[in-house]
Amino acid sequence: MKSAGLAVMEEWTSGNRRFDLWIPERNIGVEIQRSPMSAVEWQRRAILDAQAGQTVRWIGFHPSSGVTLKLQGWMRQALLQNGFLDLVVQHQLRRFRHPIPFAKHHVYCTVQPLSLQEFLANDILPFPRKFSTIRWQGIIRRYRERPFYSSFPPRMLRNPLYEAGLTLQSLPLHVFLPLTYLLALPVHPFEFQIAVFLQLRGEYSASKLEQAILYVLNRMNLAIESSVLEQLVMEWLAELDL
Repeated sequence: MKSAGLAVMEEWTSGNRRFDLWIPERNIGVEIQRSPMSAVEWQRRAILDAQAGQTVRWIGFHPSSGVTLKLQGWMRQALLQNGFLDLVVQHQLRRFRHPIPFAKHHVYCTVQPLSLQEFLANDILPFPRKFSTIRWQGIIRRYRERPFYSSFPPRMLRNPLYEAGLTLQSLPLHVFLPLTYLLALPVHPFEFQIAVFLQLRGEYSASKLEQAILYVLNRMNLAIESSVLEQLVMEWLAELDL
C-alpha cells in the first residue's frame, strides 16, 4: 500500500475498534486475521463498524491455492454478510466469491484476482461465477463412494433412505445440487438435500419444497430467515430447471 503512495497507519484505534492498518486517505480500516476468531466475535465487530459507518476490509489466509476452502470460525459469517472473502494465497491477495457448500465446513468458490484498487474500493463490483461441472461431478462422486456416516439423526436420514430401498449410489443427481444459500444453514448440504428429497418423494414445487425445508429444519431445531428461505427455494427450483 505504501508503494502505491497511500499513507498507512499501523495498530490504529478508533472509538471501540482497533485496526491492524488504517488508511486515512480512504477512511478504511483493515483487519488481518491470523488467529482463530468466532463468528460471534466477527459479528460483534461488524455491528460496531456499521454503527460507526466505518468501512472495514478483512484479510484471512488460505493454506492452499485451490478453489475449495475450509470455513473456520468467522469466515462463514463474513461470506454470508459480505458475499466474499479476501484471503492471502501464496503471498498474493485473492477474493473468494460465489460460495457453494459441499460439506458442513467446506465451500467451492470462484477465485478473483484482486488489485489494490479493487480491494479498497467502496463499491464491490460484480464478478461472474466460474463453475466447473466436471469438478462438481468429482465432488459428488467422492461423496457417494465414501462410507455413509450421516450427521443427521438416523430416524431422519439413514433409516428412511434404506426403507425406501435407496443408497447414496442410487440417488438421482438432482439430490446433489450446487446451492449457495445452503451456506446459511449449519448442515451438510448433501445430507440436507437428501432429507428434503425423501420428504418430497420426487414431487418438487415451490410450496412443497418450502414445506419440506421447514419440516426438516424444525426436526433439527434449526431456524431460517424468511428472506433466505425464499432465495433458497428460488435457487433450488432454478437448478432443477422448474
